[in-house]
Amino acid sequence: MEPPRPSPGPSGTPGTPTTRPKQAEITPAGGLNLRESPSSSGAKLATIPQGTLITLLEEQAGWYKTTFADQTGWVAAEYLTLVDPSGSDNQPDKPAEPKTRQGVITAANGLNLRDNPSSSGEKLVTIPKDATIQILAEQSGWYQTTYETKTGWISAEYVSLIPSEASDPPPASPPAPKKGKSTAANGLNLRATPAAAGEKITTVPGGTLFEIIEEENGWYKISFDSHTGWVSGEYVEIVENTDEDKADDAKADEPAVNPNPPSEETLPEITIDLSVNGTVYILGGSGVISSTAQSIIEGKAFSKYKENLRDFPPLPAEIKKEEPPEEEEPDDPEEPAPPVDTEYDPSREVPVDPFIDIPEYALAGKVIMLDPGHGGPDPGASGPSKTHEKDNTLPIALALKDILTQAGAEVLMTREDDSSPCTASKYTELEDLKARVALANSCNADLFISIHNDAFTNPAVNGTTVFYSAANPKNVESLHLAGSIRTSVIDIIKTTDRGVKPGNLYVLNNTKIPAILLEIAFISNPYEEARLQNQTFRENAAAGIFRGIYAYFTTPIPKD
Repeated sequence: MEPPRPSPGPSGTPGTPTTRPKQAEITPAGGLNLRESPSSSGAKLATIPQGTLITLLEEQAGWYKTTFADQTGWVAAEYLTLVDPSGSDNQPDKPAEPKTRQGVITAANGLNLRDNPSSSGEKLVTIPKDATIQILAEQSGWYQTTYETKTGWISAEYVSLIPSEASDPPPASPPAPKKGKSTAANGLNLRATPAAAGEKITTVPGGTLFEIIEEENGWYKISFDSHTGWVSGEYVEIVENTDEDKADDAKADEPAVNPNPPSEETLPEITIDLSVNGTVYILGGSGVISSTAQSIIEGKAFSKYKENLRDFPPLPAEIKKEEPPEEEEPDDPEEPAPPVDTEYDPSREVPVDPFIDIPEYALAGKVIMLDPGHGGPDPGASGPSKTHEKDNTLPIALALKDILTQAGAEVLMTREDDSSPCTASKYTELEDLKARVALANSCNADLFISIHNDAFTNPAVNGTTVFYSAANPKNVESLHLAGSIRTSVIDIIKTTDRGVKPGNLYVLNNTKIPAILLEIAFISNPYEEARLQNQTFRENAAAGIFRGIYAYFTTPIPKD
């Protein structure tokens, strides 16, 4: 939102050009839109990052004319901090506000971000070595910072401060190679890109050791079975000793890890009787196996046949002689366990503050279009209790509008009541969708968020899904937006994560701005239908979407 700025006071009247500051600094955390004309409806030319110093060329009705990235346009004066280069006394006499300090992580295996300034604090995420971070606060030898949308504390001992005069961090020495081990019991997917939506290449078995080539946004680049790709860092254990405040919290008294490639000494030893005539059970059969097969079973080697790379039952440490079955009568069968309690308890819905660790007016200058799915003659999906999707999507969108407005954003909506945006003489679903797309493409918005409920014939199916379209001209940005919203929403409402998926959906294919469609929960599932009726759940879902939007604007788009 870019409202007009109040007229300058007497000290800034047009008759005193020599005392007017000629430069200003961008203050919104998400940057400020440069527009073609001095109006919030003007076409957006670019976004000027927070902290950028700009030269003011002209002033008109609460807007300043300036040039950025070879483009000349207008910015809202309300979101600027004026700077007087002459050092005159026109500005209030106060010490210069220092720039946010920056630092570089020096811990070889990354540094833990914790929820409080203590080594006993809960680990939130690991910040990789050589990552540049902004220091928000300092307390007792700890720095507060934000990484991957999470705000917490890191030990100052492993942070190298960047001098304020320097424009770039000092060159870092090449990182020492480090190794990791897959902790996923059923194997870990190796993907083509560092994202859960990346194409799956193969599966790395649990317990496999590998060398980490690169790290990006919580993903590790590795090579496995002649393939190079990315694995989620969430399921990787770093197998190298570090100090208490470094990644993985390894203890100093643990034995050093052998830096050589994986061998029998670096893997758990399993004793198997391979003597001639010894009985080894493989896939239900018996026989004598070769040393190659034994290595595959123990996880020290991998079959060259892809059809063999699947999950097998774990082998016992020793083969025991099979006992003959007893002839006793079987005991009475146990009574079946009682069914899992699916009774909905509204008291479990605890309100969430959407603005925790997010600065005031963080989305100033942003324009967001919200699309509450269905409406009017189209009820959408229906639940077992005869509730309708259109009656859930609108309250969530309205709650989200309130949050975004408080954060400084301008919010547009395809509908604000039980109606359809379709203006055609005869209503059809296609005409309704065309109307929503037309609104999105005509308003110069930064994002398009479509809110829906999912449904399926099996009432047990549940969870949250976020869709994006590869056909959208902003598909890379859309995928980044989908991932950010998925993480934040599921983190708050605790639904089953059904992932980010490409979707051939009209409103996503035909919008020209970054766009996603969020299926918050299954209205066909009785438990989730009840949650969708709860206003606290709706507001929490809106909070999750808002935090995902903020993360989208404040974290870089992952590279392929």
